[in-house]
Amino acid sequence: MGWWPFSSSSQKRETKEAPNNPGATSLSSQTSSVPAQTSQSGSTEERPALAGLTRSPQLSEEGTKVKEQGFNPYGTLIGGNTASLQKQLSHKIWPNGVSEYPAWALSALFLGSSPLPTSMVPGMTPRLARLVFGAAFAMSGVAMRSGDTWNGASIATWWAFSHVIFASITKSTRKEIAKKTGKPLARPSPLAWVVTSASLATGLAYGVTL
Repeated sequence: MGWWPFSSSSQKRETKEAPNNPGATSLSSQTSSVPAQTSQSGSTEERPALAGLTRSPQLSEEGTKVKEQGFNPYGTLIGGNTASLQKQLSHKIWPNGVSEYPAWALSALFLGSSPLPTSMVPGMTPRLARLVFGAAFAMSGVAMRSGDTWNGASIATWWAFSHVIFASITKSTRKEIAKKTGKPLARPSPLAWVVTSASLATGLAYGVTL
């Protein structure tokens, strides 16, 4: 019988089942055709040969393409690869690389308007908020200047959209207060529109690079 754990009775059983299952005979013949291999411990091992399970070259090439291009589960839903579209927009907006000067210009706009009270520039965020936003944009510009472009652009994007949201909340709050007090709401100053528009444009410009 030999040392192999499967006795000859299993081979007889396969022989009996061979007429009913033609694939069993071919599988047993492929298994028996594989030569024994000696392991490091000195014992011999037989490994069954599984025919037809080789990897398709076409699948290998497709897998390599997915690794190189990156997997985008939403690409088929929007009709294209968002990564390539984002790259194209980034090159158009920043042809010479991401610059820190837009963030510093927006910081100067916030810090320059911070001495003005809200009564002089209706529609602007409070003075303390303008100081915080100015400092945040200045810090993002310093980060990009030092070579950390991704973190600098992330800071500028986050604070830019935060200002747009905060400005809209402030405007809604002032409207509610004007309704309750019965006082007319002052028309927003042009500076408030400039700051909000600049914040939105800066957030979009830096957000494309992320």
